[in-house]
Amino acid sequence: MIKDLQKLNILYVEDDDFIREHTSSLLKSIFKDVLTAKDGSEGIDTYKKHHNRLDAIITDINMPKISGLDMAKRIRKNCKQKTPIIAVSAYDCDDYGITEISKNFAHYLRKPIQIKDLLTSIDKAIKGEVGDYCK
Repeated sequence: MIKDLQKLNILYVEDDDFIREHTSSLLKSIFKDVLTAKDGSEGIDTYKKHHNRLDAIITDINMPKISGLDMAKRIRKNCKQKTPIIAVSAYDCDDYGITEISKNFAHYLRKPIQIKDLLTSIDKAIKGEVGDYCK
């Protein structure tokens, strides 16, 4: 699995500066390239600029300006490409509605996340496998 992940380019969207810097540093040691964004608005802009080379998106849900859920909806609505999006949140997915989560995200992980779980979710999402949403 790890060998295949080293060929992937991902976008990581997280509003907390410390978490974004720490996690992206770790992700950069695993993936070919990791682009970052500090909120959903910046995530959409980054996706528009780099969509043709992105293999997956990892996003927090609760963020200022545009939430991760709204970002995912806009990406899904405006882009033909089906880049898998993995949601990461401190909140239970029931807070957002299981229908909204399953329609817009390939996988949903609760914070604090284990890197192994995140890598497994990305690997499955790239292969087209949907995840368990409300564990």
